[in-house]
Amino acid sequence: DKAAVDQMVRDAQEHAEEDRQRREEVETRNQAEQLTYQAEKTLKDLGDKVSAEDRAEVETKVAALRESLKGSDLEAVKAGAGSLAETLSRVGAAAYQAAASAAGEGEPGTEGFNPDGADAFRSGDAGSTDAGPAGTGEETVEGEYKEV
Repeated sequence: DKAAVDQMVRDAQEHAEEDRQRREEVETRNQAEQLTYQAEKTLKDLGDKVSAEDRAEVETKVAALRESLKGSDLEAVKAGAGSLAETLSRVGAAAYQAAASAAGEGEPGTEGFNPDGADAFRSGDAGSTDAGPAGTGEETVEGEYKEV
């Protein structure tokens, strides 16, 4: 009946703000949990490319964030996640720079990569149409295929 529908609509409107806050809390907690797993995976993937100090700092921040997630203080979770994300970004950039300097400047594959996430290539001949990737001088070979 119409009275029941009207009552449900009023209830939904009254609780809209509570629902929004609850959704924000759940999303923040999920993002923080994902960040802890990402941090652990990054440390595992980078292995010995991460200094002992950086590894200890990331592990400490992961533990602190997990502890914050056990409580109900959403601001503490947000602060911990922000701090961990910042540290993880710095550690990843340092590992990338160490790998790039160890590989040398002219190594194929590192020339066009921009750690800032931009898609721009730094190599002047990267746009050449008759050369292979990043202007390595390899010519493109066209092939034919037959469906069977």
